[in-house]
Amino acid sequence: MKQEQIVLAFDIIYRRWWLFLLPLALAIPLAALIVYKAPTKYIANSIILLDSANRGDAFGGSGSRPPPQSAYEQIQVIDAWLKSDHVLASLLPQLNNDIDLSDPKKLFIEMTKLRAALNLNLVGNSVLNISLESRTQKGLGKKLEIIVSQLMEGLMRPDAGILNASQLVLLHRKETASENHQALRHAIKTAGLSPTSRIESQLKDLYYIEQHRLSQTAANPRASRITSSSGSTRTPESKNASTSRKKAKKKKKQSPQTEEEIRLSISRDPALVQKLEQLFAAYEEARIAYEVLKENTQSSNTNFVTIFSAPEKLTIIGRPQDPLVGGNSGLKLAIAGLFLSILTGAALVFLAEYFDTRMRARQEFETLSGLPIVARLSEVPTST
Repeated sequence: MKQEQIVLAFDIIYRRWWLFLLPLALAIPLAALIVYKAPTKYIANSIILLDSANRGDAFGGSGSRPPPQSAYEQIQVIDAWLKSDHVLASLLPQLNNDIDLSDPKKLFIEMTKLRAALNLNLVGNSVLNISLESRTQKGLGKKLEIIVSQLMEGLMRPDAGILNASQLVLLHRKETASENHQALRHAIKTAGLSPTSRIESQLKDLYYIEQHRLSQTAANPRASRITSSSGSTRTPESKNASTSRKKAKKKKKQSPQTEEEIRLSISRDPALVQKLEQLFAAYEEARIAYEVLKENTQSSNTNFVTIFSAPEKLTIIGRPQDPLVGGNSGLKLAIAGLFLSILTGAALVFLAEYFDTRMRARQEFETLSGLPIVARLSEVPTST
């Protein structure tokens, strides 16, 4: 039975060899063309030993080595930081002075190329391999050295583009206060009122008079009709806000004015005054919110880039050098195409045999006829 299967296999090869080799014959010249046309890529590498920094004390432990996934997770953090937009934007002018980065589209394209060309791989648990790909051989080592230098600088000091949660909220509140202040000044300038500082001072008086009325109403609902032309009350929100209210109160004592007189001194248009009051209230509330958070937030220089407790102990194996030889970028694609053509040829042979209705094996005859095969002739004699 085994001998019959071997004979059948050789028979299939004898009859279907052309069907197997046809896809391969088509794929070979196509693969050669891909290899010929594909550009040569050069790769520069830099090796960094992390063993001295990846000890347990670097992670806040008792001195034992961390689990392997800790190193991988931290390398992923470094990779995400190094390939972030603000780091790549700062690297591009150093890597290539000829690139015009004033166009946002060109900047995006160059950052995408650099992000794809830069790779960080962790070998084992203590070796970091940083590689940079390029079609140009000359100067590639220098470019990688600039990138590694940026990485070391980011590890050894907090990066200006990295913010913790409180710093981000503080920055957002500061920007909101600045935008509201600009909107207020623009409205004052558009209305033709001057000087701007006097208008802002009068709006501040109106704002704190209103705040004083609201605080009195909250403390004593029956005093809802009470008005006051004197200044401010101290609230526990912010020392700066309290100081501003004291100044406003002192100024009102020196030159007492009613709310109506202050509004008329600003403008005789009630709608304009109301609009300016709303803009000033938005600015003042944003400013106070910023000052309160600033006072309550402890300054911290830590961020997720400083993941090693002792980055100065990282060991860099030599300076990156320009690669001596390059690799063909189309070689892998050509090999994959040849392998696919072999699979295609085998599939064609299988389909051809599967749909062939002729019987060639002994088992096929016995199955279809229901009779045992007692003999087999290699050649059927013809009558003369």
